[in-house]
Amino acid sequence: MRTLLALSASCLVLASCATARSFASMSEEELIAYNKGRPVMQQVYCTKEARTSSRIRKTYCDTVQGWITYNERQMMALETMNTPSASPLRGGN
Repeated sequence: MRTLLALSASCLVLASCATARSFASMSEEELIAYNKGRPVMQQVYCTKEARTSSRIRKTYCDTVQGWITYNERQMMALETMNTPSASPLRGGN
């Protein structure tokens, strides 16, 4: 009974991995077909970029809502770095 349960659980895990979409490996035409009929905020957009500490360009894909959230977080991080500190060690007032 345990082996049957373990076997069915492993089959379920493999099936879920097989059905997961890899947007980074899709062609532009496949992404257009995938996005057709979806609300704008749920459409997938991919970009090729080299992130920090790497010169290798990698394809990053996310929904429009995901990219908006990512950009908002990046802007908040920049604002935090650009805000003068009130610490006497950093010369703040």
